[in-house]
Amino acid sequence: MTISSEELAEVRIALRRTLPRDASRPPEPESGAVGGEEASDLLGRLMTLGATLVEGRELAVTELADRLTRSEMRTCITDQALGRAFVFGE
Repeated sequence: MTISSEELAEVRIALRRTLPRDASRPPEPESGAVGGEEASDLLGRLMTLGATLVEGRELAVTELADRLTRSEMRTCITDQALGRAFVFGE
């Protein structure tokens, strides 16, 4: 199976799209707010960011698998067409 450089470039672009656009660092919490509402808010943001990264990576891997499957299907169809042409050529 051969993967063209165009397909690899498309996969790279798909992986780059999964990176968060604005991953700025939140401000450090004050010592009195560590166990309070601000800490749970930061934890919520962190969990959301983690879920977004995982979801994006899963999407990129799924897209890669789809592209590889389509590429393999094209190869099989081409092999079948060449096989038929060979049989008729004899």
